[in-house]
Amino acid sequence: MNFNAMCSTEIVFTGLAEAQNRLLHCEAQHVVFIASAGAVERWKMNSFVSNWKKKCKLTWLSSRISCPTQQDILEALIKIDEEKPDLIVAIGGGSAIDLAKAISAFHGLKEIRSLKKITEAIESGVYQKQKDGIDIIAVPSTAGTGAEITQWATIWDVNQRNKFSIDAKFLKPKLAMFIPELTITMPDKVTLSTGLDALAHAIEAFWAKKTNPMVQNFAGSAIQSIVGELGKTLNDLDNILYRENMCAASLQAALAFSQTRTTACHSISYPMTLHYKIPHGLAVAITLPVVAELNKGSFKNDDILESFFADYGSIQKWLDCVSDKFVRLRLRNFGIHKSDIEFLADQAFTVGRMDNNPVAFDKNDIRDILLKVF
Repeated sequence: MNFNAMCSTEIVFTGLAEAQNRLLHCEAQHVVFIASAGAVERWKMNSFVSNWKKKCKLTWLSSRISCPTQQDILEALIKIDEEKPDLIVAIGGGSAIDLAKAISAFHGLKEIRSLKKITEAIESGVYQKQKDGIDIIAVPSTAGTGAEITQWATIWDVNQRNKFSIDAKFLKPKLAMFIPELTITMPDKVTLSTGLDALAHAIEAFWAKKTNPMVQNFAGSAIQSIVGELGKTLNDLDNILYRENMCAASLQAALAFSQTRTTACHSISYPMTLHYKIPHGLAVAITLPVVAELNKGSFKNDDILESFFADYGSIQKWLDCVSDKFVRLRLRNFGIHKSDIEFLADQAFTVGRMDNNPVAFDKNDIRDILLKVF
């Protein structure tokens, strides 16, 4: 029989020095290291990387990756094609960890070495026939994506026609190391976007079709923490306690949505990011208040979800309070015109996300949602 462990990833909260020491003493003979050169410089890790190279064979993928595409996967595979790495270490945001998962999924499939074949492999799921891939250690430098404990990754179409997912149990990182001091280097707008992504994970897990009391407990705790901590973090970016609390909240949200997956808000957000470059967390948050109102009465404990925002009056008022000094979360403020609404509504349906919402939405519903947040 097949069983799904709630979380098979080892999770540790640690400091940068201790994390580096653990990596130096891991038993891997050949490590693929994913981290941008700029980030390594910013985190003062260059001497560590030099010492690491003396301990094992290290292939460093040092380019900055944002929203990985088939091209990014192909270039990474070509760089390590003749090697036999036994560990991938990804330090960075969700994009770095997603690239690690893609390398793990496709490295063993030597026939997949073109953009066309990578696309076909993603769409067919042929990689899922493997029993395992390359082990991954994930070190998130943001507090929001949840990629460090989940089995899926987002790949963005190089031709901007689609958003893809890869999904396999063996893609779950073996170890997730949370280092709150790394997140201090996030600028305020990235702190906001990733924090709102974590909030969306928690809220959507709370009402998803597959939710349950345990999920709602994790999600509820995450929501309360984010509502209380994100604004304080944005006003005091160097506060390590606030950063640590946001990391913990992000992890709780990830534990929740790893059991349920996301729903309508994520589905609607994908074309906003793909075609209009709206940062993912902001794109997801834009529709949260309207979808929450439409879902009301269709899932258990909806009154509890509403109560988390009672001090602010509503989800919308809290979002405005926390984000307005950066950007007002309305479509018009991201270069989207009313004439774009029809296109966005057409593109908003992702299988496994939209149909996971407790209320069924059709294209007319999505059009109305988008107009309300215009």
